[in-house]
Amino acid sequence: MPASVEKLDHNMVKVTADVDAETFKKALQEAFRKNQKHFQIPGFRKGKAPYGMVKNYYGEGVLYEDAIELVMDDTLKNALTELSLENASRPVVDVVDASSEKGATLTYLFAVMPEVALGQTEKIEAYRPPVNVTDEDVQKEIDKDLDKASRLVPVEDRAAAVGDIVTLDYTGYVDGEAFEGGKGDDHELTLGSGQFIPGFEEAVVGHSKGEEFNIDVKFPDDYGHESLKGKDAMFEVLLKDIRIKERPEPDDEFAKDMSEEAETFAEYRQAIRDRLEKTAGEQAEKRFRNEVIANVVAAADLDVPPVLIDERVNELISDQALQLRNMGLEFEQYLQYTGMTLNDFRRQMRPQAATQVRASIVLNALAKEKNLEVTDEEIDEVLGEIAERQGMTLDVAREQILPQYKNEIVADKLSQKAVDYLMETAVATDVEPVHDHDHDHDHEHHHDHDHDEENNTED
Repeated sequence: MPASVEKLDHNMVKVTADVDAETFKKALQEAFRKNQKHFQIPGFRKGKAPYGMVKNYYGEGVLYEDAIELVMDDTLKNALTELSLENASRPVVDVVDASSEKGATLTYLFAVMPEVALGQTEKIEAYRPPVNVTDEDVQKEIDKDLDKASRLVPVEDRAAAVGDIVTLDYTGYVDGEAFEGGKGDDHELTLGSGQFIPGFEEAVVGHSKGEEFNIDVKFPDDYGHESLKGKDAMFEVLLKDIRIKERPEPDDEFAKDMSEEAETFAEYRQAIRDRLEKTAGEQAEKRFRNEVIANVVAAADLDVPPVLIDERVNELISDQALQLRNMGLEFEQYLQYTGMTLNDFRRQMRPQAATQVRASIVLNALAKEKNLEVTDEEIDEVLGEIAERQGMTLDVAREQILPQYKNEIVADKLSQKAVDYLMETAVATDVEPVHDHDHDHDHEHHHDHDHDEENNTED
C-alpha cells in the first residue's frame, strides 16, 4: 500500500507507511539475534533457545520494539521520497499494526518547512549605531591596565575604607543558627564592590586590622537561596588584613610594559583608541546586520510549527548546560541557585528560540528564492575548521562528521549567504528603532559537531 500523508494545523503532517511482511520478518530475526542472550526458556541454556522457540514461548511481540527501530528510518526515508516531502522536525513514531504475517504499519508525526511569503529583500533600511570612542572610554581602559599592574600595599595606619582590599574570616547566623554557605576563611573582599549582600561591606568600613565585630544585615527578598530570602542575619567577623592597590606611574616605561609595540605613553594611548574603535565598529556592524535580518523577518508571512521552537529550546538548554559544565557547574545546580524550575527556564528561552527559528526559516526561503548554493569547497572549509578544533585530519572529518552533519552545515552556510545577500544592498540609518523583537539571530556558524560520547554569602 502506498504511503499517505495527512496535513494538520501549523504545518504539521502525519505520514502513514507500511513495512512489507518480508522486511519485517528480517527485522524480527535481527532483533532476536540482538537480544538472544537475554532469553531463557526451560530446557535450554540461557541465550541458546532458537528463534522459533522464543517466538512461541514469549510471543513475537517481545521483539517488536527493536524490530520497529531497525526499519523505521528507512521506511520514513522511502515514504518521504514517494510523497516528495522533507521533514523539518524529528518525527514521533507510532505503531498502528505489526505482525510477521502482515508486516507493520507506522505513522510519523512531524513538521514540514512552512511556506514563506517574503517581503522586501533589497535595499533594506536598518539602524547602524555610530562609532564614537571618547577620551573617557580610553581612560577607562588605561585605568584597567593601571589596576592590573598595581601592587598591593599593607595599610597599617588607618581603618578600612571604600576601595580597600580586606581579608576576612566570617560566620553567618540566621535565627541563632549557622547556615550553610555562611562561613568564610581568609576571604578577600574589595570594599564597595557590591560582592556581598547589601549592608555587609558598608559595615566593614571604619574597622581596623585585627578587630573582631558583628554585622547585622538582611538578605534581599530576591536572594538566590530560597531559605534565606528576606531573612535577618548576623555575621561574626574578624578583619585580618587591609591592603590598598598602589598604581604605577602612567609614563613611557609603563607603556612599554603594557604593549609590545608602543614606545611612548602617547603611542600606547593611541593603540587603545584604535582597538576600541575597531571593536565598536565590529559591534555596530553586527547590530546593523541583526537589524537588517529583523526587518526582513518581520516583513515575512509564515506559520512556524511550535515543535520547531520546542526543539530549538532544547538545543539552547543543552548549550547552556555545556557552558555551565565547562565552568564547573551542573545545570541542575544553576537552576537551584537561580530559584528556577526547568519549565521556568524553558519559558525564559522560548522567545529567543522563536526568533531564531523564524529567522532561520526566512533566510532559508530567501536562499532558495535567490538560488544560492553551497559548494563542496565551502563544505570542506567548514569541515577543516571542525577538524582543526577536534585534532583530526580533513579526511577523517569527511568520514566521521560529514555524513551526520552535512545538512546542518549546508543550512548554516546558506543562512550566511542569505545574510550576505541582504547586506550587499542594505542601507544604514542613524535612527534607532523602537521594537520588542529579539535580535539574537545567531547566523554565524556555531555548531562544534562534537561526536565524542559524551554556596556563600556573596550576592
